[in-house]
Amino acid sequence: MPRAGFVLLLLAAFVPGLARPQPTAAREVRAVAAIVRLRPSAFAQLPSAVRRDLERRGCRVPQTFASADRHNVIRGAFTARGSAEWAVLCSIADTSRILVYRRDVLADSLERQADRNYLQDVKEVAPYGLGFSRRIGVAPPAVIRTHAKELSSSPPPLVDHDAIEDSFGDKASKLFYFVRGRWRILQGMD
Repeated sequence: MPRAGFVLLLLAAFVPGLARPQPTAAREVRAVAAIVRLRPSAFAQLPSAVRRDLERRGCRVPQTFASADRHNVIRGAFTARGSAEWAVLCSIADTSRILVYRRDVLADSLERQADRNYLQDVKEVAPYGLGFSRRIGVAPPAVIRTHAKELSSSPPPLVDHDAIEDSFGDKASKLFYFVRGRWRILQGMD
């Protein structure tokens, strides 16, 4: 037996889980590599300064398996009523975060997560049976009001602008709402 094979056999005897192949882990690696990630230039609606900043950072915008339309770039009034801001799901090195731009300048980075955390089992629909399912959207004030009690401030703040909804398919979501100078997280859909 070659030395490398002997060492692997010896390790398998003492390390739990190493004795048998890990098809799920290998499948996840392939599924993450298969995620469609678009260049910022694919989003003509983005201001040129925002597109340039995203390109400079090496951002790609990951797309869910379930939608043919381009998504994960949104515009809303995220920090104050009447403001016009952009939020982009930016994937770099298989990890995504939500970047928020105010006046076309990066202001905040939210919820950095490994892209593999947003894979769901979708059998024959997606490559390797796993589909990327993270999507951001705009949650208007009416939606936020239903969750405002979770802001746990007394008295509750006036809800007069949008939140960013960060969803995992149709399973669950979080709302990021900017109030009193910081982002608060509310439970979204369950």
